[in-house]
Amino acid sequence: KREELDDQYRNYSGSLNGVKEGEASRAAEEVGNAIVDDHHAPIYIRILTRNGITVSLPPASTIPDDETSPTSSAGGSSSVASANNSSSIIRCHDSDVASSVGSSFLDAMFRTPKRRERDLPTNENRRDMGNPAAPKVSESDKLPFSTLLPCGSFVEVDRWVTPAESDRAVYKTEFARLRGGQGWIPRSLNGKPITEIISAPETRFGSFWFRVQDRNGIKVRYGPSRRAPSIKSDDGVYFRFECGEFLRASEVVTFFRQNAPSECYAKLYRNRHVRLYAGHGEIRPLSSLTVQAEWVEVFGQQELFLEECGVEPRIERHQQGWRYNVVLDARVQVRKGPSLDAECNGVVLLGGESVLINERVTGPDDTITWLRLKDGQGWVHNVDADGETLMIPHSLRHR
Repeated sequence: KREELDDQYRNYSGSLNGVKEGEASRAAEEVGNAIVDDHHAPIYIRILTRNGITVSLPPASTIPDDETSPTSSAGGSSSVASANNSSSIIRCHDSDVASSVGSSFLDAMFRTPKRRERDLPTNENRRDMGNPAAPKVSESDKLPFSTLLPCGSFVEVDRWVTPAESDRAVYKTEFARLRGGQGWIPRSLNGKPITEIISAPETRFGSFWFRVQDRNGIKVRYGPSRRAPSIKSDDGVYFRFECGEFLRASEVVTFFRQNAPSECYAKLYRNRHVRLYAGHGEIRPLSSLTVQAEWVEVFGQQELFLEECGVEPRIERHQQGWRYNVVLDARVQVRKGPSLDAECNGVVLLGGESVLINERVTGPDDTITWLRLKDGQGWVHNVDADGETLMIPHSLRHR
């Protein structure tokens, strides 16, 4: 019996090398339950469990190592020497992560382990850039790859034979075979469903810019679902984007119920994600589904959290910081995010006060440039809603 199952498994996998004792037999039993037929419409199932599902007997990994840090500037970015000092000004039109608030946290969590901080190409990639209070993250959270399908993700699977009612007591755990022979995942455990069959989702790949609309900001999660755990540091600080912040995504997934869009999620842009899969090819490799990623909700439950931008924003960063002065007789409220709709944090800059700014953001068609305080207190705007100047660059003040 064992030899027959092993032979059957070889027909699908090609080898038993590296397979743990007993796994080949269990997998082969499920192969016998799978119907491999490319002529039928594909079946999509979505992961329901909060902590995701591990793929059994995945193919050998061929994941390439990162050549650059996750938040290093990609092609099209530029470093320009400041006229006042030798610090770099980074114009981040094509950087991996839109906001330094987010990138400082993401750098700490997902930087390639082989790259040391001093090896990085630009100063903007340092974890403490303009944010000395950035939370520390454990080493275990930095692992970039696994065989875990996160909560909310979906996969294409082969059709299966449903056990007869009399056999359901025997088959308490039912499996599905990933399309292309990329492994097996359980559909149910002890009779409890842990996945659901869904309509074909709409997936877009490329480079997409979004702006946070929710006044309270939005948390970042490990998977495309509200059930997925939120990302936080060892000291309990949640990674979030505040109202008005811009973010860049490489993948946008829309789910449907009753032929109508029900929820949508965007995956934050990463060089490694684009290299693993850019939307080409009939079968998506398992490595691009299980690679550790960060997701944000675009819309869901009739609420809009992110607005897609037709044009990318202008984002500039300066390690040392630009000095700005508040105009006389002005009072400038410091906000949590770069938007007039963002909450105020109670800090007020008074006329004549001088501050350091390490990030400048101007949205598409905006007349306001938002300035991020280097001390991490929040954001201020250079002009008010009526166009009156509130903040003046230090160099212009003395002209």
